[in-house]
Amino acid sequence: MSGRIKNPDRMIVTLNLAELDAIVEAAVERVLVKKKPAQLQFTINEVALRLNVTKSWLGNKVRAGELPHHRHENGHRIFFTQQDIDEIIAASAVFPDERKELKT
Repeated sequence: MSGRIKNPDRMIVTLNLAELDAIVEAAVERVLVKKKPAQLQFTINEVALRLNVTKSWLGNKVRAGELPHHRHENGHRIFFTQQDIDEIIAASAVFPDERKELKT
């Protein structure tokens, strides 16, 4: 076999476990630094899209005090937390009517 390299992009590397751990740990740290933090507040538009309802329907329910929400310090801007969204979904869940049974 000649000393020619068939694929110059390919390398054989020997590492001990400590070196491999350090490389993996550094790579994970880089990914975590680049990761965006979880969104904590959602606008009416964002929640309406997530719930598949219109912005006006959602706004009317909020103004009527029927849905959990928060207001910014000035009291005008409405926002929702993930917990608010989860509560809205849970409150609107429809369960099968267990009283209706098939008659055979």
